[in-house]
Amino acid sequence: DRFVRLQLAGDILAADPKSGVGPEGIVATGFLALGKKALAQKDLPLKRYDVVDDQIDVTAKALLGLTVTCARCHDHKFDPIATKDYYAMAGIFASTLSYEKGDDGPSVETPLVPVEQYQAFKKQWDTVLDLDSKINKIVDFDKKAKQARDKDAEQIPAYMLAAYRVYAKHEAGDAVAAEAKLDPAKLARWVAYLEDNSRPELKNWRAATDETRAHVAAEYQGEFNRSAYQYDQNLQWWKEARHSYPAAGKVAGPRAEWKPADGPFFEAVWIGNGPLHLANEDQIAALPADQAASVRDLIARRDQAERAAPTKEIPMACAVKEGPVVDQKVFVHGDYHNAGPEAPRLFPAILRLNAPQTDAIQTGSGRLQLANWIVSGHNPIALRVIANRIWLGHFSEGLVLTPDNFGRLGDRPANPELLDYLAQRFVDDGWSFKKMHRLIMLSKTYQMSAEYDAAKKTADPENRLLSHFPSRRLSIEEVRDAYLQMGGDLDLTMGGTLDPGVGTDGETSASRISMNPESTNRRSVYLPLRRSNLPTLLALFDFGDATTPQGFRAPTTVATQALFVMNSPMVDREAQKIANYVLTHDKKDSRRMEDIYLTVVNRRANPDEIDAGLTYIQNLRRKWQDFDDARAWKSFCHALMASNEFIYVY
Repeated sequence: DRFVRLQLAGDILAADPKSGVGPEGIVATGFLALGKKALAQKDLPLKRYDVVDDQIDVTAKALLGLTVTCARCHDHKFDPIATKDYYAMAGIFASTLSYEKGDDGPSVETPLVPVEQYQAFKKQWDTVLDLDSKINKIVDFDKKAKQARDKDAEQIPAYMLAAYRVYAKHEAGDAVAAEAKLDPAKLARWVAYLEDNSRPELKNWRAATDETRAHVAAEYQGEFNRSAYQYDQNLQWWKEARHSYPAAGKVAGPRAEWKPADGPFFEAVWIGNGPLHLANEDQIAALPADQAASVRDLIARRDQAERAAPTKEIPMACAVKEGPVVDQKVFVHGDYHNAGPEAPRLFPAILRLNAPQTDAIQTGSGRLQLANWIVSGHNPIALRVIANRIWLGHFSEGLVLTPDNFGRLGDRPANPELLDYLAQRFVDDGWSFKKMHRLIMLSKTYQMSAEYDAAKKTADPENRLLSHFPSRRLSIEEVRDAYLQMGGDLDLTMGGTLDPGVGTDGETSASRISMNPESTNRRSVYLPLRRSNLPTLLALFDFGDATTPQGFRAPTTVATQALFVMNSPMVDREAQKIANYVLTHDKKDSRRMEDIYLTVVNRRANPDEIDAGLTYIQNLRRKWQDFDDARAWKSFCHALMASNEFIYVY
């Protein structure tokens, strides 16, 4: 019950000193905050009510087992849920802020520290940013340097060819500059740069002939322009981060530095003190005396303020918070332009028949009252839904096959008495998930064999009566974490993020797509996901649609899943580590085989399996002469890791 209260109203409870709820309450409201948001939507009321619709959908499906959102435009076609019921719930979530400005603005992010600490952090960094802005009003160093760079970049081949005539053919610099219509001072800088034979980035230039020199110069110009584009992208990202991060409790850090390896010619010519370099001091010197003095003073003050600004980031949570109370009306046909009768904040009428709404919503959004009503202990639908979800986790299928839909189009419970027993036992045991797991796993039902029995198959073909244990395939998260754990690589660090950044910065850049699960050893629960770009591994193993609530994953069995296990570098690496361990710690081959079975399938191998495994390794080494012990044992480990016995719970 505490879990549901925190998910729906943790921010409200965290603000009440008597509740005993700390920052974890704010974090928990991510349940409502992390839904899909149409950030590009220009119709702001529609944008807001689409979020409200998503929050109603996930709350109703996850906790009540109902498809309430069907009633957004009309009364539900199959279940007794009226449009007014939908908008009664919409009033609760419309009175909750997901965007700072209600309809628009950044998503709500709430500090997990005292407000005074967050405000002090933000104030100090706002001072730095304010001084930045004042400097830029007088002289925007980066803008002017870019303008000069882009103009000069058009003439890179001309300057390089002219400089060659000066330092290689000993022509007069002023005469060459006049003939080519180039700036003599800039030409002199190009001469000094190009005649330096110690510069490795000029290797191709030094190797050019008279016939190829113009082409080589053009290639250097192309390299420069590509590097300049990437530099501008990096700088723009840093500037956006510098301005947006403080509000999110983050520090952008020092200015983005260009790595010479990413573009050595660009580094030497523009970043370093090269021919195109335009120093900030040169720009200041070109200003009137009074402006130059102001800029120098502002820079000194800015640098001092930045040194004094805090570098320890403020922990923040993507959350929701209370907003102005909305007197919600029914939107006829779902159109907010066509407002109908008022819809006071209430819970679905059909559910109030068995669980009356005793806690009237007088103030606030009503989320806390909704949470209290759901977990009141008198709400049978909510109890059945959670009991069914726990059962589903152990048996692959719930007692109700449609965990998100207990309505007319949903499945009927195969054993309603058992479902009601589990629901009541859940309340009697203090809403304890742990006790419910123990109850199920110690039952004879859970401990039944999954072996095929013709008589049982005939009597109970779909196993709805649980005549045998239904084999359950591990989820891809379980498989991945188990592989890493077997090889000793699983990172058990709690908390933290693997996805730096704020909001949608760099949304389309390659570095911001969903992280490859094979590139990190952190537990799968911490993998950041981009809904529009799921990792191939998750999609391959039936992860499903990340934009809508899903009560279960429809499993598929396709060849590409087996091919992943066969060819994945991660699986290969962990198999090698298991093999290395048994080769190092065990002297007898039979003992090695026993340890591999214990590690991978969590049981001891029988004599026939040991004999078959050792025969496999011997045949492998006999057939392939280049297979040493480590490679042969790795092959066996890899095969066992791909076996059904590992992938399935029987």
